[in-house]
Amino acid sequence: MIDVGKAFGIRRHEVGPASLLFFYLFLIIGAYIMGQAVGNALFLEVFPRHLPYAMIGSAVMIGGFVSVYIRLSHRLRLEMLVIGTLLFFASSFTLFWWLTRFHYRSVYLLVYTWVYALGAMGPMMGWTLANY
Repeated sequence: MIDVGKAFGIRRHEVGPASLLFFYLFLIIGAYIMGQAVGNALFLEVFPRHLPYAMIGSAVMIGGFVSVYIRLSHRLRLEMLVIGTLLFFASSFTLFWWLTRFHYRSVYLLVYTWVYALGAMGPMMGWTLANY
């Protein structure tokens, strides 16, 4: 069996934190890729001609999320900020799932932009926590 620590140059006491970071990034990037497929399919089914505006909206929304995140980072401990942000995204996606059952078309735009926000914020939070 290959010693993972030696293969990647990780010291024995770093294996636990490195493994947690790996699984966190694996789950976040996996959620982003799945969400991207779902968000693209839902959005393009309803608003195919509005894709450029959705891309611009995603960039603006990410800027807003980052701005709020930076402001909150001065007031909250990093662990609580990351947990709170992940719970916010999880509850938002749960709400969006529930709203899609009623066929609200505007939810598809929110899902599309929210997924890109998660894709930008999720790995950033993981690496910030790793360097803390």
